Amino acid sequence: MPRITLSTSTGRETFSYTISTPTKTSAEKILQGLPTILLIHPVYVTSAIFHPIYADCKLRRFNLVTLDCRGHGKTTASVNESYGKEVAAKDVLSLMVRLLFSAHMRRSSGRDKMTL
Repeated sequence: MPRITLSTSTGRETFSYTISTPTKTSAEKILQGLPTILLIHPVYVTSAIFHPIYADCKLRRFNLVTLDCRGHGKTTASVNESYGKEVAAKDVLSLMVRLLFSAHMRRSSGRDKMTL
């Protein structure tokens, strides 16, 4: 899983992420011109929960990007008392800007399933 250092609201922090494209399950960059779906894991698990969907033919026509949020997986970004939804959203935006993509996002939890 690649790592990227981002300028965040709490300083420079390092995050783990994965990019999957129609031609590679572990790509170094997204394919420009294709829609990108950003998959953000729920609390208590890592982005690894999304890796099995990389084999789904219906999704392989998109760029798929996963991110390990602060305190998860191999992300070393700090979690302190100021961490919350706003900081998390800014982290995601920083990743999107750095990897040069816009994304289609929909919240996914136990009650709310991702749809395309």
